[in-house]
Amino acid sequence: MMKLPQYTNFDKWIFLGAMPVFIMLVNWLFFGSVYFTDLVLFAEATILTLIILGLSWLSLTWIAVTLRNNDHGTSLAAVRRGRVRLWLALQVRGFRLACVAAQGPVMEPLRESRSSPGIAST
Repeated sequence: MMKLPQYTNFDKWIFLGAMPVFIMLVNWLFFGSVYFTDLVLFAEATILTLIILGLSWLSLTWIAVTLRNNDHGTSLAAVRRGRVRLWLALQVRGFRLACVAAQGPVMEPLRESRSSPGIAST
């Protein structure tokens, strides 16, 4: 059996604690309140999102372990590189979440309120 990359001893528990929240948030952004009322949609979307986020978790853990193993020592330069990497990772994740939110039904009322009633939309 292939050994999964492990950044800390608590990776499994962090995954099990964080994923239910992320799965519900992402699916709510995509489908709105229908996600919680349609049982078939809830099951299918939850399984698909779990697979996608699980693979994302594994790949990000692999990247984190690789970066950790490549930085020898805790020099000031290594700390600065770590801060830059963390800042960039947060920016990318924030941008991805904003893109998802902008396309989901949660933003529909905001898009409707911006359109002027006197101007026909194309």
